Amino acid sequence: MLVDCPNLTQVTKAAALKQIDLPETVTRIEYNAFDLSGLESIELPENLNHIGSYAFASTQLRSFRMPDGFTASDFGSYALAYNYRLKTAYMGRNMDYSTFSDFTAFYRCDSLETLRLYAGTPPSASSYYFGFRSNCVLEVPDDPNVIEAYQQVEP
Repeated sequence: MLVDCPNLTQVTKAAALKQIDLPETVTRIEYNAFDLSGLESIELPENLNHIGSYAFASTQLRSFRMPDGFTASDFGSYALAYNYRLKTAYMGRNMDYSTFSDFTAFYRCDSLETLRLYAGTPPSASSYYFGFRSNCVLEVPDDPNVIEAYQQVEP
């Protein structure tokens, strides 16, 4: 049980691990925590404030939902990279991408169909880093200025 585990550090290569609901006491998921695990589904706690680089890389996740209270400044590079089965991702409402030079979270998530970003300012990134192809729907806030800002991002 993870009740007294504020810093989740490593569950890597746990092929039998398919689903986990993290308790509210977990505030940090560290580097490589679930890398190469069989994880298909995860519920993240609302008070989560850190996800390390490669934390969910190379898992079996099919969808990912970031808690609304999470900020991008604590989101590690390549956090969801190499998730070839990932279809949908919903980033938290309080994500701020302005401090990123490249948003690499979805690198090589080749099956990504829907990516919802609530931020009014788009991340500075190319489709190469996002990993989405022409079949990926990018959902953004319904505001003409926001839509125009996202349309200006160089692929």
